[in-house]
Amino acid sequence: MTPMRSLLRVAPLLALLALGCDRDATLSDMGSSADLAGSDLTGTDLGGSADLFASDLKAGFSDLGSFADLGGSSDLGGSADLAISSDLGSSSDLGAASDLGAARDLGAASDLGTAPDLGAASDLAVASDLASSPDLMTVADMVPPADLKPASDMALSCPYHLAHEVFSSTAENTVNALVPVGWAPIDYGFNSDQHYFVWMQKGGAYKLVHEVFSSTAETTANALAAQGWVHIGFGYNADQHYFVWMKKGAAYKLVHEVFSSTAETTVNTLAGQGWGPIAFGFNPDEHYFAWMQNGSAYKLVHEVFSATAETTVNTLAGQGWTAIGFGFNADEHYFAWMQKGAAYKLVHEVFSSTAETMVNNLAGQGYAPIGFGFNPDQHYFVWMRNGTAYKLVHEVFSSTAETTANTLAGQGWIPVGFGFNPDEHYFIWLLRPC
Repeated sequence: MTPMRSLLRVAPLLALLALGCDRDATLSDMGSSADLAGSDLTGTDLGGSADLFASDLKAGFSDLGSFADLGGSSDLGGSADLAISSDLGSSSDLGAASDLGAARDLGAASDLGTAPDLGAASDLAVASDLASSPDLMTVADMVPPADLKPASDMALSCPYHLAHEVFSSTAENTVNALVPVGWAPIDYGFNSDQHYFVWMQKGGAYKLVHEVFSSTAETTANALAAQGWVHIGFGYNADQHYFVWMKKGAAYKLVHEVFSSTAETTVNTLAGQGWGPIAFGFNPDEHYFAWMQNGSAYKLVHEVFSATAETTVNTLAGQGWTAIGFGFNADEHYFAWMQKGAAYKLVHEVFSSTAETMVNNLAGQGYAPIGFGFNPDQHYFVWMRNGTAYKLVHEVFSSTAETTANTLAGQGWIPVGFGFNPDEHYFIWLLRPC
């Protein structure tokens, strides 16, 4: 078992997305060196030193969910668990992003097995608050594949609600209670210890919200929304290691910063030079993946350092490949959800080379990837929708997850969010139109 996977067990997921600056205990944001030209952070990577194994071509993320926006996720990216998900990033499994959700973020055991965070939910007469997922991107943590629309093109967001639940059953019940009263899920993820991040945009400016608790994250997001800021990426962050993929034309940049303040500054500096963020996530030890597409062919970039990940992605972009999913990956366990009509397949491979081969084999049979992520121990979640009703599938193995998803698809349910979740802590961001 790698050091990273040991951390996944012990500290549930590195204090996930150290997005943490709570109102009552604000972390001092000390500057880290900016990754403006692809230069990597060295010993300052607090999440643990990187395992220097040979880099593998290919990629995917974080946090926050899946890269595909199938009617539910709002993360253009990710992340990863992607994302979308987020899970972008950060998400990383992201999808993840991160298994597009991303096992990317490690958390503190303090939040495991505790009662749901009722914070903001109590104001809505809802008994619970939803919880987060890792892939996505974590990233992820699920994470974004396409260029984000500028905030000026988006409707003013108001208001937001962040649900946080310990169990899949209560998460599902909470979402189904909120939807009939006007709330719509926009992002899904895993979060073991309530460290949240939200990237927001206003014109050409960007803000990075980093809060320890769901109630404060929700309050901060709503305060900024009232000032005209619009969400563009969600995730969790155990220890404040952020990554942001940015794009200008056919070129890509990978920002990697230890603190939220420096990440925000670096992104705004690059935005002033014409770069636009397309994926967000959390990455404790600089293992990146990026899925790329060229026609019906797919490549999975896997690099240990941000500089080499950026170089490899740009080299492939120069050959006609387009990045469609990003994330964090500590030990080369990849997942990819693929779709063909109303049928779904879940690819789960330990190595990037076999993951890439399997995805291309299925693509040759007419399947198209709709979500990517990182998953060290095969705990999957899938949010599915049927009209205004939602189901949360939670399975330990890829085979049962695939079977359950296909069974529900046969009954009219459509998957809208994917990720990795080792201990059943879920989060869901919801939006209610003004």
